[in-house]
Amino acid sequence: LAVFLFMNHSLLRPEYLLRPSNLLRRLFLRQLWRRRDVVVRLKNGYQIAVREGEFIGNNIINTRCYDAPLGEFLWRLVRQGDTCIDVGANIGYVTLLMAAQCSPSGNCISFEADPSLFHQLVENVGQNHISHITLVNAAVSDKNGMLSFLKADKLNMGLGRVVIEPTSSSVQISAVRLDEYFAKLNCARVVKIDVEGHELQVLKGMSAALEAKKVENVVFEEHGGAGAESLEFLHKFGYTIFRLERGLRGPRLVVPDMAVIKDLEPNFVATLDPSGLHDLINVPGWHIF
Repeated sequence: LAVFLFMNHSLLRPEYLLRPSNLLRRLFLRQLWRRRDVVVRLKNGYQIAVREGEFIGNNIINTRCYDAPLGEFLWRLVRQGDTCIDVGANIGYVTLLMAAQCSPSGNCISFEADPSLFHQLVENVGQNHISHITLVNAAVSDKNGMLSFLKADKLNMGLGRVVIEPTSSSVQISAVRLDEYFAKLNCARVVKIDVEGHELQVLKGMSAALEAKKVENVVFEEHGGAGAESLEFLHKFGYTIFRLERGLRGPRLVVPDMAVIKDLEPNFVATLDPSGLHDLINVPGWHIF
């Protein structure tokens, strides 16, 4: 087994090293469920329907989670009664995770631009009978209106993105600003953003909320490293920024460097409470797989 793991670097992760059952699920059950729709029961008891063969679906089948450092960090961060916002919700894994943590008195607002993914998101939330999630089929940007959206290949539906110029393959979708929502919200514990290169526009569309310190934490994907405009934008509002990375004993917060992140999990955390985050992160262990 050790030789097999060494030869397959993608398996040298805590999801497999600490949970051998996940390794068996990847090696055998994935073959049994090949190209099928599968309902996976997550560690928090919620269920999520995925498609074997699709990138995010494969990860959830394998390990009952997706992007373990991000998921574990949000599991620790979100508390009962919190308001959470999920921008780029895909089929709903992060939405379900945050909703489980903030329930029953909390609130989760979830945005997904892709109409096909939004349909799956609605079904996944519906099958769990959750009442404190608000679902919005729209892109989030720096202005209200219409945008062109290019859907992704079916092998990785999460790579759909907003494009500047419409093409024969793109569709028109509605766009909203988060400041419109924050006008009715006191604050949010976390805003999670994963929108394939449109992160800066999302942040600009919530600048009033950032200025008013209504957002305690922003967790976002950024492939441009520490020099990216999104990080500079958040610095102006007084946020301390860390990069979130995987450790054997749990997620870690590290100081961002100027390197461009080439792996599949280039997640950053911008916070108004850096000492509080370190208290959360320093407790070893994994809870989501």
